[in-house]
Amino acid sequence: MKLNITSKLLSLLVMASLILTSCGDDKDDDVTPDVGQTSCRLTKVSDDDSDESVIEYNAKGYVSKVTETDSEDGTEYTVVFTYDSNNNLVKEESFEDGESDGYYTYEYSNGMLSKIKSYSGGELNYTETLTYDSNKKITKISDDEGYVMNFTYSGNNVSEATVGYMDEISYKIKYENYDNKLTPYAAIKGMVNPYSGSSQNNPGKVTYSYYYEGEEAETAVINYTYQYNDKNLPTKITEVDGDDTYVTNFTYACN
Repeated sequence: MKLNITSKLLSLLVMASLILTSCGDDKDDDVTPDVGQTSCRLTKVSDDDSDESVIEYNAKGYVSKVTETDSEDGTEYTVVFTYDSNNNLVKEESFEDGESDGYYTYEYSNGMLSKIKSYSGGELNYTETLTYDSNKKITKISDDEGYVMNFTYSGNNVSEATVGYMDEISYKIKYENYDNKLTPYAAIKGMVNPYSGSSQNNPGKVTYSYYYEGEEAETAVINYTYQYNDKNLPTKITEVDGDDTYVTNFTYACN
């Protein structure tokens, strides 16, 4: 499965270990996270290694660029977002120190994101297809190489995700103990993140079960705690993975 943004902190912003999820909406013309719940914009993400990502927006309020400078070697990672006349994201291109590192294109059907195509060196790498249920929640992402990601829901949140190859499960992800607060994605207009499914809230516990030749081989449990601002948005996420602890901070501009 693809990872939109190459550097580790920008990857966290997009994937967040598959937990920073976006809110779905029932409107046919809504294909991006529903930011109508908040007047805030996410402007910066920083971690405990002194890396930070700066998020910029265009005149219509849609994310236009995300930039991170690596604190260790000074490498600058940038992602540029392009929209069509209907404000649908159609292209996302990554740069490393100004050189293109590949891009993704987005296609829509009946107002819903339907295909994602990955390119590098001008050549198509693979195509992913999205499937939705009757409530317009993402239930499946599959590519033309045989990889499949499936989502199961409990209410408005993902309860389990599975990732597999050629009908064989590689790992399962179980989500528990959701809060009732907004995710950081509620404060980003335009960015597409289908790999989290269509959850509304933030989980407190995520269990990863890895499989080898059809048998469960290893399990990892990660616990999350959150601090929020007065707009019910997370300002700090603390992740505890065994003996390791990671902290991510979120900064917003609110009206």
